[in-house]
This record gives sequence, structure tokens and C-alpha cells, in this order.
Amino acid sequence: MKMSILSIAMLSSLTFAMPAAADENDWKELSGLAFQSIDKDEDGHLTASEYSSFGDAVFSSMDNDNSKALALNEFYNWGFGMHNAAEDAGQSEAFKTAMRVVFALWDRNADGQVTAAEYRESIDLDFLRADLDRDRTLTEPEYLSGFSVVVAAKAAIHPQSTNN
Repeated sequence: MKMSILSIAMLSSLTFAMPAAADENDWKELSGLAFQSIDKDEDGHLTASEYSSFGDAVFSSMDNDNSKALALNEFYNWGFGMHNAAEDAGQSEAFKTAMRVVFALWDRNADGQVTAAEYRESIDLDFLRADLDRDRTLTEPEYLSGFSVVVAAKAAIHPQSTNN
């Protein structure tokens, strides 16, 4: 299994950080750890370069068969802790559905796979959508409210909290 040191570190930190019981902030804690992993210079802001570099590492770690494209199972099975949070909250099926929706949105040509180019375009658009103040950086609140995987996970795991 090929995985960058960055991805391994992130996965390890997310695994150990999982709360014993689901609470309304478990998705936020996990997403915050992801934000910290992406923020290489630890300045509290994500640049497009940091975001893109991290996205490349994540794509590579998900692409188990080295095909330069992700099948749904590769996308879904990449664990970043949210699976456990969804299970603890009794929302496993909602979480699976949310991830299928994100996958479908990222599969720009609807051929059942997300190529590296489609993935890159999708995360670049996520960055632009999340950058609410248009300063070309993301704060943690912008990341939490704008990155599609985080938004979908939050909606699935704690649908009552989506207005917060």
C-alpha cells in the first residue's frame, strides 16, 4: 500500500482522536485535525498550494490500484475517521449516501470513476467556494463550511446541526 508520510500521519492522528461516543462535534474535531494537517506553515490559513499538495497526497493514497482514477469503493473506503463517527451516531447509511453524492459530483463525466484531473478540478472548486472573503486563503471556519466532503459528512452524521 502506498501512502505518503503526510497521509499516514493524518490517518494516525484521526484514528487516535476518535471520541469514544458520538457527539455533535466529532465531525468538527476530525475535520479540524485535517485542517491542521493541511496547514503546513501552521499559520491558521490554508493556501491554495497547501490545499492542492495535500489533495494530491490524498488522491494518491486513495488510488489503491494505481489507475490514476478512483472507483467509488476506493473513494468511500479511504478512512479519515468519519466512518467511525457516522457509525457511532447511527448514521452509517446516511454517511454512505453523502459520500456517494460527493463522488457523483466529482465524477464530472459520470463514467463511474473520478480521474486525477476531475479530482483536482473538484478540490480547486471546493477551495474557491470555501474562500468566502476571497482572500485566496482558507480559515478553519471557511474550510469547515466549504469543503464538500466535510459539509456532506456533517450533514449526514448530525443533520440537525447543519445550520450551525
